[in-house]
Amino acid sequence: MLQSIRDRSQGWLTWFLVITICISFALWGIHSYFEGASTPQIVASVNGNAITKQQLQSTYEHLRQQQQAENASNFPIVTEQQLKREALAQIIQTKVLSQAALDGGYRVSQAQLNAIVAQIPAFKVNDKFSPERFTEILSRMGYNPDSFFQDLQADLLQNQVQLGFVYSAFALPNEVQQVQALLNQRRDIAYTVIAASQFKEKVKLTDEQLINYYNQHQTSEFRMPEQVSINYIELELNKIAAEQKITEQEIRQYYQDNLANVTEPARYHLAHILIRLPKAATEQQLAEVQQKLAKLNAQLKTNPNFSELVKTYSDDVVSAKQEGDLGWLHLVDLEPAVAKLAAKLTKPGMITEPVQTQYGYEVIKLLAIEPEKVKSFAQVKANIKQRLEQQKAQQLFTELSDKLADLSFSNPDSLDTSAKQLGLTIQQTSLFTREGGNTSLTRNPKIIAAAFNKDVLEGSNSDLIEVVPGHVIVLRVNHFKPATPVPFANAKSAIKTKLQKQAMQNLAKQDSEQIIAGLKAGKTQEELAKKYSFKWTEATNLTRHSESPEMILVKTSFNMTQPANKAQTASQAVQLPSGDFAVIVLKKVTNLPPKKLPAQANEAFAKQMAISYGQVAYQLYIEHLMKQAKIKRTDSVSDN
Repeated sequence: MLQSIRDRSQGWLTWFLVITICISFALWGIHSYFEGASTPQIVASVNGNAITKQQLQSTYEHLRQQQQAENASNFPIVTEQQLKREALAQIIQTKVLSQAALDGGYRVSQAQLNAIVAQIPAFKVNDKFSPERFTEILSRMGYNPDSFFQDLQADLLQNQVQLGFVYSAFALPNEVQQVQALLNQRRDIAYTVIAASQFKEKVKLTDEQLINYYNQHQTSEFRMPEQVSINYIELELNKIAAEQKITEQEIRQYYQDNLANVTEPARYHLAHILIRLPKAATEQQLAEVQQKLAKLNAQLKTNPNFSELVKTYSDDVVSAKQEGDLGWLHLVDLEPAVAKLAAKLTKPGMITEPVQTQYGYEVIKLLAIEPEKVKSFAQVKANIKQRLEQQKAQQLFTELSDKLADLSFSNPDSLDTSAKQLGLTIQQTSLFTREGGNTSLTRNPKIIAAAFNKDVLEGSNSDLIEVVPGHVIVLRVNHFKPATPVPFANAKSAIKTKLQKQAMQNLAKQDSEQIIAGLKAGKTQEELAKKYSFKWTEATNLTRHSESPEMILVKTSFNMTQPANKAQTASQAVQLPSGDFAVIVLKKVTNLPPKKLPAQANEAFAKQMAISYGQVAYQLYIEHLMKQAKIKRTDSVSDN
């Protein structure tokens, strides 16, 4: 739950900070949307706490939709059981951690949950929490309010415990120095790459081997994914707006009724003198400001030269260079206290009394004024016409959307009734997989999720789907094509390529292991290079962030340990991303003193180490709880 939100934030810590800030807000009426449920089928239990088939199916759907939304490269039907196992494992761990948090005295109240939900932007309309928007989005995500609050509470309980580990961890000064020294370490290595391609001629595959592989992996690798084509009807706000007819009379009436909206407010050309007052001013600073203000007040009454007073008194160095000029402003651009006084300035040259603002004390002078001006009908006619079209279209779009939702729900076995009563055309797509099709519509994750929804596949209409704001769709299956085996003849070439690659890599691995064995037996690098016909490459003065040689070689070399016996050679084989194998010999380790960091940077480094310690401790805590938990799975789990 909320996994997709967390994945797109800056991590769990950011999420926790956000929701902590939100706790001070109040929310009423959300939890009243809870709905009851029928007697559940149990698929597992954690310490006696049941996990229902409905919970498993819901989590599975969320994971599947998340995978589609992230444009997963492959989602054939054969991965369904794997994804369901992942969903069950996720629920089990959540149950274990939530139970432990409750046993440890952690709590999240309903008031806190309400306050958090009230501040989630997705649930707001016009910057206010909307119960309708809340239920709409939850429905779209496959949640009901009850399950949403349960999962949110579980997330928050786990975050409380996790923060306890993170913020209670610490790193000792000597540990910080040791880590900094390790980060500054240098290493010299020699390495050679055993290319798998050199063994191509040695690999001979028979048809029997290819057929055996095909038979063993037919269900997991050689199946055409299921496909579906859909019929759908849609409503688009832009098209509805283009069909609206607005009369001249309607435009003029709107103009007369909304003169305030077509009136340009008055503009004021102002100058000011600012006497700055620090926010946390001391008594002495306050006294100095009051004394300066008294002098300014006295001179304002006797010295009409405002520009000279600006030079003498103003702490606004930018505007002071322009004789205090602030430019042309509307009253809404000013602080309320300043705007109130500025509104009383009716003639150029008038000066306000000093007024306190967030910056200190200000004196405002009116240089010029442009009175408010009503725009002519001709100036705003086109905009008003467009606005009225949008208003009519939005109202009609909302009405039609509601009718479409009701009709498609009331007539779940067909789109004909909905199309006929609303005057819409039933459209059709070509076949597409869970990966999506070749149009923007069939690539849309919401459309894909709806098309492959269990109820829709069984013959029902989908719910109303908001593709984007102003565009809704109801769909049903036109044709479903189950997953089918790929014939051996079609798969033979791919199988041969795969097995050949595996065999070549195995031979490269064998050579690398033999080289390692030779080094351990006391053979020299030169002897082994001659025997296996390769050359060693030297890389010196490597750091942990060296860009050459490739990263896996650098990383492996820094994970290697120098033997206590200097007569022995530290060596290791590693497979490269290309599939080739490399043999690395650690030649030299140079320990340099850690770089001296500024105090602030050193403190930040220590804090980061402490956070890392806390995260490791939390993971160990999870592993311990999972081992201690009494987890039971029913025999039917794999069939769910």
